[in-house]
Amino acid sequence: MLAFGMGSACLGLRVRLLMRVVTPIYEEALRPLGVTVTQFHLLAAIAWLEPTTASKLCGVIHLDRSSASRMLPLLREHGWIAEGSVLKLTAKGRRILKKCEQPWAEAQARLRGMLGDEDAEMLSGVVERLWGKATGNPITAGGLEQWRQ
Repeated sequence: MLAFGMGSACLGLRVRLLMRVVTPIYEEALRPLGVTVTQFHLLAAIAWLEPTTASKLCGVIHLDRSSASRMLPLLREHGWIAEGSVLKLTAKGRRILKKCEQPWAEAQARLRGMLGDEDAEMLSGVVERLWGKATGNPITAGGLEQWRQ
C-alpha cells in the first residue's frame, strides 16, 4: 500500500504522465514536416541565441552534453545548422523553423483547448517558477536575455 501511496503522490510521475500526453500532440503536428519536437525546440533555441556554442545552448536549456552530442549532428545532417563549433541556423534551418510555426500554434491551441485557459496559465506559471528556482534563470524575456550577450 505504501508503494501505491508514494506513486500516486509522486510529482515526478505526474510530470512524466503529463509529458506522455503533451509530447505526442506536438510530435503529431510537426511530423508532416519531418521535425521532432526535440529538434524544433533546439532549432528555436539556437535561433534565439545565435550565434552560440553547444556549451551555452546546453546551459540555457539545461540539456546534457551527451544529448547535445547526439542531437546537433542530426540537425547538421538535415542542413538546418551550419558546420563548425559556432551554432547558427542555415537558410534551410530558418525555412523549416518558419514552416513549424503553424503546426506548433495548432498544437498549442489544441492543448489550451484540452486544459482551458485558466489551467494552461496555471501550468505555465508552475513551470516558470520551478524552472527559475532550479536554474536561476526565469523563463521570461528578461530572465533569459542575459544568455544572449
